[in-house]
Amino acid sequence: MATVEWVCKRLGAPSDLSERMSELAERANGRVNPSWYEKYIRKLGYTRGFDTLLELEPIAETIRVFSPIFIPGILQIPEYQLALFDVAPGLTKSNADKQVALQAKRQNGIVDRGIRIVVVITEGALRLQVGGPEVHREQLSQLVALHTADLVEIRVWSSTAGAHPGGRGEIELLTFPKEEGEPPFAYSEGYQGAECTEESDAIADHEERWSIIRDKSVPINKFAPIKELAA
Repeated sequence: MATVEWVCKRLGAPSDLSERMSELAERANGRVNPSWYEKYIRKLGYTRGFDTLLELEPIAETIRVFSPIFIPGILQIPEYQLALFDVAPGLTKSNADKQVALQAKRQNGIVDRGIRIVVVITEGALRLQVGGPEVHREQLSQLVALHTADLVEIRVWSSTAGAHPGGRGEIELLTFPKEEGEPPFAYSEGYQGAECTEESDAIADHEERWSIIRDKSVPINKFAPIKELAA
């Protein structure tokens, strides 16, 4: 604790950042209660860095997500989540229920704070029938309904748009209000892990890729096949 406080002082860190670093140091020493999400993610097989993402999402001003394979977690209905967990090797029903509870708290935390959300989903992810036709229709109907709500924009990368620059997994970009003093944050997920970064060069690369993805995608209510898929 003393070392952390000394380093923050020597570097001239703002008081809010110093307090956050001190809190993290206390948590590392087991002196404070764990965050709400820690009891859920322990032993549930989440990729490294996901806990950092959960910590930062509630204080974000804007959340931008590109999801090439599945509907992203912040938009999944419980039935869709359970269908994904059903095919996860070695995942018990108890752990699956905990993951659904975690996603519900995560979603509520974002919605309750009025955070701006922009999500781009590939056409392939929209067409994938996770949980069967009924769950599929319910999930798509939920997406269309959310797009009409304030602060939520859902877009589609059509298969006719060709290859995308989004990599092989979900990408999430966070930006924060000035008063939070947080730099932009990027989370990119792959099969065996995730990368988290605040480095300016990496953020610039993510921003460039995001600009291409967003510009070549269309709003979900203007994506012609959606009416057929959600019917």
